[in-house]
Amino acid sequence: MKSSRYLLLLLFVIMSQGAAAQFTIKNIGEDWSNTQLRDARIKVKPLEGNRYYSEAFARAERKRIFKERNYIEVHPTVSLALNQFRNNPNQQNTFNMRVWLFYRHIHTKNNFTLDSKFEGAYGFYINTEKWYRNEDWFRHNMDLSWRFANSWSYAGSTAISSQFTQAFDGNGTLVSTVLAPLYFTISPGIIYQKAGKPLKIVFSPAAGQWTLIFNKKVASLGWYGVPAGHVGYASLGGKIRFEYEKRFAKDRFRYWTDSELFFDWQLDRDPTFFWNNSLEMTVMKYLKMIFYVQATYNRTVPTKTKSKWLLNYSFTLGFDMHYKNK
Repeated sequence: MKSSRYLLLLLFVIMSQGAAAQFTIKNIGEDWSNTQLRDARIKVKPLEGNRYYSEAFARAERKRIFKERNYIEVHPTVSLALNQFRNNPNQQNTFNMRVWLFYRHIHTKNNFTLDSKFEGAYGFYINTEKWYRNEDWFRHNMDLSWRFANSWSYAGSTAISSQFTQAFDGNGTLVSTVLAPLYFTISPGIIYQKAGKPLKIVFSPAAGQWTLIFNKKVASLGWYGVPAGHVGYASLGGKIRFEYEKRFAKDRFRYWTDSELFFDWQLDRDPTFFWNNSLEMTVMKYLKMIFYVQATYNRTVPTKTKSKWLLNYSFTLGFDMHYKNK
């Protein structure tokens, strides 16, 4: 009992003792520039130095973000084509080898979208041991847009088109070559496209279109709407462009079309128009059949008749390599 009393007395004495602390306030004056608001002994290690950091996980996360924001499609084709041209003085209706390349890159981040598309074709045939070009063109379109509503975006668009090689008429006169002529269009406007839908419409009420010839021999002809000896010709007007793509039958069939209409503000000048249509059918993994129709109206392009309509029908069968990241 006595020991218990002594223990209780000792516990009472300990609990009754007061606590004391001492604070020192230093007068640092008016200069706060050297004041450290954190313990200088604490050093933040870089992310890679963290023992919980995984380079493989970080690489996979960067890859996931890149795939989420970027759509890439590459589509080269080498085929045998049967072409028929209407009203075109520089092409022949015959079989020819055709090389076609399609590339598209769409980058999306929040409301911002950059859509870049390149397409080109080159066809040739051999007659009496000579190589003749039968199809030669490329076109690049770029749309820079900012979505302000569910299906509407402000946009700025550019388009450029020309050919890869030289072309001569029956007399051996050079009539066109690389960047001669070169068609260039720049246009601010509005894009309409519903999310997940294949239809895209670009409205450009104010657009500038230039026809440029960077070759003196071609410029001296006075063709393509450019006065003889001049480098280029410019016009202002409005433009509207349609794009549509649809896949069906478990992706064995693909139909795509795009068209563009440019009308000059000077109403006495004819508009320019082109329309491409393609129906593709996958026969085997790397074997594809393509039915292609192209219609063009351009008052500045030389034709066989007075009509300025150019038509091209083709049927191709060849090897196709198609890659897309999603």
